[in-house]
Amino acid sequence: MSEGCDNVFEEHNALFVVQSRAEGGEPVPDAPHPWSQEEILEAAVASLTEADIPPAEDDLDGWAAPDYDRPDELAELMTHELEQLIAEGPAAVPEFGPAGFLPRDGSGHGAGFSDGGALDGLAPGVSLAGFADDAHRRLADVDDDSLIGVLRGWRRLAAWAQARELATITELARRRPAGNAPPAPPGQLPARISEFVADEVALALTLTSRAADAELGLALGLADRPATFAALEAGRIDLTRAKIIIEGVSTLDARHADAVEAAVLPRAPGLTTGQLGAAVARAVLAVDPQAAQRRRKDAEKCARVDCWPEPYGTASLAGWHLPSAQALAADKRLCQIAAAWRKQGAAGETDLLRARAYLALLLGLPIDAPPADLLPPADPPVPGGPALEPAPSDTTVRPGGTTPAAASTMPDPGSAAPGSTAPGSTGPAPAARPGAGEAGSPGNPGLRDGLHRAGPGSALPPLAGTVNLTVPLTTLLGLDQAPGQAAGYGPLDADTARALACAAAGHRATRWHITVTAPDGTALAHGTAARRSGVNSPKPGGRKPGDPGPGGTRRGNPGPGGTGAGGWTVAVTADPVATGSCDHRHCEPGYRPSPALLRLIRARSSTCTAPGCRRPASACDLDHTRAYDDDGWTCECNLAPLCRRHHRAKQAHGWRLTQPQPGVLIWTTPSGRVYSTQPTNYQC
Repeated sequence: MSEGCDNVFEEHNALFVVQSRAEGGEPVPDAPHPWSQEEILEAAVASLTEADIPPAEDDLDGWAAPDYDRPDELAELMTHELEQLIAEGPAAVPEFGPAGFLPRDGSGHGAGFSDGGALDGLAPGVSLAGFADDAHRRLADVDDDSLIGVLRGWRRLAAWAQARELATITELARRRPAGNAPPAPPGQLPARISEFVADEVALALTLTSRAADAELGLALGLADRPATFAALEAGRIDLTRAKIIIEGVSTLDARHADAVEAAVLPRAPGLTTGQLGAAVARAVLAVDPQAAQRRRKDAEKCARVDCWPEPYGTASLAGWHLPSAQALAADKRLCQIAAAWRKQGAAGETDLLRARAYLALLLGLPIDAPPADLLPPADPPVPGGPALEPAPSDTTVRPGGTTPAAASTMPDPGSAAPGSTAPGSTGPAPAARPGAGEAGSPGNPGLRDGLHRAGPGSALPPLAGTVNLTVPLTTLLGLDQAPGQAAGYGPLDADTARALACAAAGHRATRWHITVTAPDGTALAHGTAARRSGVNSPKPGGRKPGDPGPGGTRRGNPGPGGTGAGGWTVAVTADPVATGSCDHRHCEPGYRPSPALLRLIRARSSTCTAPGCRRPASACDLDHTRAYDDDGWTCECNLAPLCRRHHRAKQAHGWRLTQPQPGVLIWTTPSGRVYSTQPTNYQC
């Protein structure tokens, strides 16, 4: 207690001395005599709080001694972390900027994460991670200036971690040479890398094959650009900026790539991604004017069209790496169609009209007039006037009901209606609105009654069954709203699933398959439904649809809801799907499975059976897990769909695949890691 009191006395006495001197530093004449030592001590003790009073001897454990113990923010750091922090030292403090200007370059002369503080510019590593984590635990108490410093610190740490993750992928590539060649020496890469390194990365990180390919390509690109890698690892640039540099120099030789990197890398931390991309493009053209043309030609060879689901229940359809001239011309074409539709009264923004024109062109629908659902509603009937005919676009059909034929039919894809002109030209306007004859409308031949059809604006032209669509029967008949599933795409809401089903039903090539599922959602049995002729086209001389058959019964079963004319009769003979154990009832002697066995396998596993792969089973090879030449059976317990890429990976050096139960696939990678896939769960 005496040591604490002495300190207090010294502080108060010093305060008294400072206050008792004039500005010149000399004692003030006739100044009052200071308090006595006892009075000063009593005043000091009276001003102490509980936080200032040292603990009793029994409570000394854990009390920090201010002269030699660590401060709270350093208390949990290990010795090597402190050594790293000391070695790094504080950032150099430049001269102060103009009045009122405090750039985050250390000129703020702050402390900690504030502007100019040691942590605001601390290199990423375990020390910065510890300080940032401590700040995160008390984030609500951090001032605004320090909060920005913490934010910048986490970004440097993210870049540091991403750089080391990519370096680990590069090391994996070093250990996976093509064929049976030995690994390259440390710090080098083999002349040829195994083409299945990305698949091993995809399994480890739960990535798609395309994403894993991109990760591997970026890792190898950074291995060739050590300066860019060092900037990423030091947190001076983030991963997005590193990608821009790596992709920008990808078509250059090493000498030109070095020149571009040297020109843009020092400025990269202070540029946005858009500015950096433009700077890289200018630098590339400066060192190699032909590089842009080579890059364009290489990209055009990789042109593709992707379709993917959006989180709003919608979808995106985009073309990538298209020729610029054709893409720009197509874009202007959509603008012309949208403008023509707007003149005809179509409602909606230009973007909406362009999107609908885009789909109409791809679907082969007429574009001489806007879709009916974009036009304003028709005027109500005048009281006392003639009754209007029922709209042919009314597509609600009750099970077993009949509907009169439509007044018109849909033109051939790409053709224009008589008397109409293409958008952008002059001529008479179309005589009627489109919509009659769309799939799902009563006039669509081949569409059986009993299906719950799509409403106006949602109908599609007849669609061949190349879309592998899974729809609950109750959803198809409009009895509930359970979602459907499109293979390779994802879940579909009930209305979209019905629209696609009706489009498929309108095509004579479509075949219907019925899969019976168990309570856990896996396939239990599978069969093919044979569509029988309904009532729309009676045979000459035969009974009319709905007439009583022998014994007074009616032919046709429209499904739930009763019997009646216009029914859609299906007959299903379902074969059981092997689960758990296999009784080999469907085992076949030949190498190629029969269509019936193929359908059973695809019903059990609707996608490629490699982990994470969503390629539809219909587009996969049907692989013998144990090779047929190695006494492997052509049976449910030894067959599984594999896309061509994973089929080849399974056969590569170091990979192993087993099927202990029908539909259960166990993958072992060259690293010894084990991954498994299960039969398709239709409820998930």
